[in-house]
Amino acid sequence: MSTATLQDAAAAARARAETAQRAAAEAQAAADLAVTKAREAADARLRADAEQTVKNFDRDLAASEQRVVQARDAFNQQAVAAESFTTLRDRYLAWTDAASGHFYLHWGLTNALGRLGVQLWRGRAIPAVSSHLEPPAFSVALDDALKRAVAQRNEDREDRFHARILGIESGEIDG
Repeated sequence: MSTATLQDAAAAARARAETAQRAAAEAQAAADLAVTKAREAADARLRADAEQTVKNFDRDLAASEQRVVQARDAFNQQAVAAESFTTLRDRYLAWTDAASGHFYLHWGLTNALGRLGVQLWRGRAIPAVSSHLEPPAFSVALDDALKRAVAQRNEDREDRFHARILGIESGEIDG
């Protein structure tokens, strides 16, 4: 093979290599662009979700708190009725589920506000996740419910007693 033929072959190989490099660079640029667009789309979806979370927070919070209170009240009523331990357990579990939902609603708001870059919400620092509606341990909840029921019964008895005393003093009831 002559030197000219070798040089021509080398030049052709270089040209093919340069073409391949350009094609690879273009493919990499296209891939980078696709990744960037996918990230931007994901960020837009996350931002829209965060905005929706913040927008619906007050409504969702009121509903969540109501579910927790209703579940707690149902547990307390069942604890006093003592009809079925299984029902009492189920009411307690419903109370814990409602409280868990309430916790994650707050967590979602905190996460959404952070995603939106919000430092203050309603003029204050972002609220911490509240645990005030979290039920106590089952035995404590049962004990508390029974104590409240006993206190209410005693108060009712006391009211009846006072009404009777007032009736006797006023002459409406014979002693």
